[in-house]
Amino acid sequence: MSNALITTLLLVCMLALGLFIRRSNTVSEFLYNAFNTRFHSVVMSTVAAQVGAGSVVTVYALSVHSPFTGVLIALSIGLGLFTLAFAVPRMMMISRQYNAFGLLEIIRAGHASSDRSWRLFMVPVYVLVLLKLTTQLMALSLVVNTIFETNLYLSTIISIVVLMVYMLAAGYRAVTITDNLQFALIAGFAVLVFYFLQWPADSSSLLINTKYPDYFPWIIFAMLYLTTLSSMTHWRRIVTTKNPQSTRWAFVIAAPIVAFIILVFAVSGHVLGLDSPNSAVGLKLLLPSQLGWLIHIGMLMAILSSMDSGMISLLTENTRTSLCSIRLQVLGIGVVILIAAILFGDIIETMVSTYSALLALFPSALMVFLGKASSARVMIISVFCGVLASIATWNLHFTVVPAAALGSSALGYWISHYLVRAKMPE
Repeated sequence: MSNALITTLLLVCMLALGLFIRRSNTVSEFLYNAFNTRFHSVVMSTVAAQVGAGSVVTVYALSVHSPFTGVLIALSIGLGLFTLAFAVPRMMMISRQYNAFGLLEIIRAGHASSDRSWRLFMVPVYVLVLLKLTTQLMALSLVVNTIFETNLYLSTIISIVVLMVYMLAAGYRAVTITDNLQFALIAGFAVLVFYFLQWPADSSSLLINTKYPDYFPWIIFAMLYLTTLSSMTHWRRIVTTKNPQSTRWAFVIAAPIVAFIILVFAVSGHVLGLDSPNSAVGLKLLLPSQLGWLIHIGMLMAILSSMDSGMISLLTENTRTSLCSIRLQVLGIGVVILIAAILFGDIIETMVSTYSALLALFPSALMVFLGKASSARVMIISVFCGVLASIATWNLHFTVVPAAALGSSALGYWISHYLVRAKMPE
C-alpha cells in the first residue's frame, strides 16, 4: 500500500469519528467530556499530547551532537509528569473550590478577575497560543504535502478540515477518543524504532555534549520541566476526571512511557544524526522499506494530537457560555490559524519559542496552586511582562525565550504585588 493510500484511509477514519461519534449536547460534554474521562484515556491522551512532532524533531536534532541533552529532555518531561501526578489531589481541590476546570479558568478564579480584566489578560495568551497552533498546522500541512505531493495551500486546507470536523462535532470527547488512536500509532512507531535501532555498545556515549556549552542541557532540562508543569492540556485533563487516585496513577504510568519514547528518538539522533540530520529521512532509512510509511503517519498523528488538545485548552466557560458560542470559538480559531499559516510562510523554526513562551503563565498558576494568588491586575501585569520579554528575545537563541518569559513574568508578579496592588484596588 502506498503512503498516500494509507494516509487517506487514516484521515477518512478521523473524519468518520467526527461525523458519527455521539454529539456533545451540552457545554460540559463539549469542554470537559462530562467529567467522565476514563483511566486508560487519561494515560493515552497524556502520552499522545506530550509526544508531539516538534518534540521528536527537536530531540533528534539536539541529540546529534549532544545526546546528553536528549537524555535530560526525556528525564525532565518524565519528572514533570511524575510531579503532576503527586499534585493531582491539590489541583482537583482547587478546581472544585473555584468551580473552574481549566488552567486559564483557575488562574482567573484564583485572582478574582472581572470580565474586563479577563479579556485584557487573554490578549497575550491568545497571541501565543494561536502562534503555537499556526506552527503546528504548518508542520501538519508539510507532512500531508510530502505524502500526497500536492499544493501546500491545499494540504493546509485538508489538514484544518480534518481537525475541525471532529473538534466541532464532539469537542473534548472527540479529543479523548482520537487520542487513543494517536497513542497506538505513536507508541507503535517508537517501539519499531527501538527494535530496529542499533544501540551504542558504550552507554557512556549518551552523556556526550560536544557542541553546546556545559550549562545548555541543564537549561533545556529546567525549561521543559516547568513547561510540562504549566501545560494547559495536562491541567484540563487532571481536573476533568472524577477519581484523583486513578488520575494520579494514570500520570505515573504515562511518565515512563513518554520518557521511553523521547529517549528512543534521542538515541536515534545520536546514532543516525551525523549521516541523516533530518529526522524524517534518518528514521525512514532505519526502518524496512515496507514500514517507511509509519514515519509520516506517526508525525501526522503526533501533530494532530498536540493541536486538538491545545485548541480545546484555549476554550473557556462562563455563566453565559452556550454550546453554539463554544463551537463558534473553535471555528474562529481554525479560520485564524488557517489564514496565518497561509500568509506567514515557513515559521516552523519558531515552534520551540512559542511553546516555551507560555511559561509566562507559570507564576500566576503557581500562586493559585500555593493559595497565595494576588489581584487580577497583578495577574495581567505578570503575563504581559512575560509575553513582551518573549517577543523582545524572539530572535535570540531559543533557550533565552523561556528564561525571559519566566523571569519577567515572575518579576512582574512580585513587583506589582507589592507596589501596585495597594495603590490600585479592584
